[in-house]
Amino acid sequence: MTSNTRRLDVVKNHLSSKFPTMPFDDTLEKYRQRTPSFNKDSLFAIYMGSHHKLIRMLRESSKNSPLINHTAYTFGSREDKHQQIYRIVGEIYTKTPLTYEEDLQDPTKKLNILQVLCEFDIASGTRCTVHMSLYIDTIQNLGTAKHRARIDRAYKLLDYGSFAMTELGHGSNVAGLEVTATYDKNTKEFIINSPTKTSAKWWIGAVGKTANMSVVWAQLIIDGDNKGVHVFLVPIRDFDTHEACKGVVLGDCGEKNELNGIDNGFLIFNNYRVPYDCLLDKYSSITNEGKYKSPIKNKQKRLGIMLAGLLRGRFAVSFASEISLRNAMTIALRFAAIRKQFSEPEKSILDYQTHRTRLIPHFCRMFAIRSGIHYLQNYLSAHSSLFYKDPECEELNELHAILSVFKALASTYAFNGIQECRESTGGHGYSIHSGLARLRGTADVLMTWEGDNTVLVQQTSKYILKQIQRLLKGAKNTSTTLQFVRLDYEISTWPINSIKDLTVENVIKVYHSYINSTAKQTMQKLQENIQKYDNTTDVWNNTQTSYAQTLASVFGEFLYYQEMVSMCKNIANNDPVLAGVIMKIPELYVIDCWERRQRVYIELGCKVESYALLRDRHIELCNEIGNWIVPMIDALASCDNYIGSVYGYADGQAYNRLVEAVENEQGVYEKPTWLSDIHNVRKAASS
Repeated sequence: MTSNTRRLDVVKNHLSSKFPTMPFDDTLEKYRQRTPSFNKDSLFAIYMGSHHKLIRMLRESSKNSPLINHTAYTFGSREDKHQQIYRIVGEIYTKTPLTYEEDLQDPTKKLNILQVLCEFDIASGTRCTVHMSLYIDTIQNLGTAKHRARIDRAYKLLDYGSFAMTELGHGSNVAGLEVTATYDKNTKEFIINSPTKTSAKWWIGAVGKTANMSVVWAQLIIDGDNKGVHVFLVPIRDFDTHEACKGVVLGDCGEKNELNGIDNGFLIFNNYRVPYDCLLDKYSSITNEGKYKSPIKNKQKRLGIMLAGLLRGRFAVSFASEISLRNAMTIALRFAAIRKQFSEPEKSILDYQTHRTRLIPHFCRMFAIRSGIHYLQNYLSAHSSLFYKDPECEELNELHAILSVFKALASTYAFNGIQECRESTGGHGYSIHSGLARLRGTADVLMTWEGDNTVLVQQTSKYILKQIQRLLKGAKNTSTTLQFVRLDYEISTWPINSIKDLTVENVIKVYHSYINSTAKQTMQKLQENIQKYDNTTDVWNNTQTSYAQTLASVFGEFLYYQEMVSMCKNIANNDPVLAGVIMKIPELYVIDCWERRQRVYIELGCKVESYALLRDRHIELCNEIGNWIVPMIDALASCDNYIGSVYGYADGQAYNRLVEAVENEQGVYEKPTWLSDIHNVRKAASS
């Protein structure tokens, strides 16, 4: 159906609704009025962080944009989606153009522009992330002065870039990439080839239709010697004609479960010659005589340093996770306030204990992700200049470890939370007009993008265990976040045996004990496996389940909790009305973590009575936070047209909007085109 035909159907159906009229539904507004008013601007500012004014400005300036239209996006063709998302990126980005100098001065501004794009759909945020973070950051981190012009062109959107790392046969194992770049000494060129079918660059964002440039990760070959993976900045389409460059085959990877506004594509190279200056040569170069030079001799170490600088793509996954979950929570909570069932008279399903206990822990997880984003942004702002100067610094290693586990937790929280939101809205949540299926589909890939979660958290556990190895060698623990990890740490007995004991100090004591205990068990398991297996890979891989994976996840939860306490204290200090409820959010978060991971109770000797106390406190907190939940999500929610759900509108007219959306569907009142089949079956049945 064309967009013009659809518009005509919408007008026709709107004027001829066959449903009885329904008066204005004030259920949601009455639900909001149950609690005292509080300073929503203050809550928004602290929750969103230092760029809250930018976020508000971008939201407001595009609130009435015809491009921010989920109906057009949902029912458009794939080509329509590509175009709409590209236009949205252009519209939002041109409101806040960036330069290289501005990015160096404030490395978090770019991320907050991406956030607003993600509030409409992760496809628009991802379109911008691939270009602004992965493509530009690669050049900034790995290039030299001669590549500066390409950076400036990218910031102006003169070039649109892509990030060609993943191959059909390789994802997480970057060192095993198959594409080769062979150096020709005579012409001082690189000859790029895709030698096998599995070496095709695959799932590369913007390659399908948009990008004219790419940073290509390939094995550098000099005189038959493989120097390891390096990065090459190459054109892939002619700037004027948009045709593929000679020696480059590219195409679209086809329909996906979701995110079809992203033109993921494939790249195949066939003796594609590019000049020497295409090599991003910050860490390696080739002399005029054809000799390879690098200050970092070890291939794996050099690759690790190259990858470590690509932080903001992983940052973007945490942003996208929080936004997806926040949009889903907005839809599910507003709908739950409106939806009335049972009792006499019927009451909002959000007032039922089971509904609160299924949704409100996910609201707390949303706060956890956002507080983690604050931590990451503050860390990046404080150390970004150091990262450029010294990519081997301890601070960058620590950030990489934290970022890895935060990405894994955030994406898992988002997907699980959105699924719960979908289920909590019953059959209504299964309608395409709810927006929840779209959010679930987009959040699904977040657990794979920027590193599979199971693989990624191994970076975190390795970092923790390396600090313990340092201690065993008599060296100093260099991690600012792991100073509590000690060889002589005495595991304390369970300290929470009454509500009065449920203090921040005691929660931290529990985590310190549990992390030290799990670290010790993981080290012991590694020692056992050294006796069982012949190589270090098998030793490590067989120490994951219940040991290294748990260690990383618990460390991430602990950092989330600490940052939540800090953020919520800030909110409480700025609004005495919220002070009584806001600190219950990190409290519920931590009890919920323990409820889902009950091993902590067993290992730290929690008595049955103390466990029962925490179990009941979990229910109490869900009820107490639930009384405030609707106005709190209102303060944080995006604009109605960004959320894109008939149930998520701030005015609460869910039923009227659903009926209108359904009646606007093509053919809603028409006979089926296959009516003859119905007659034929009936005829056969009666003969």
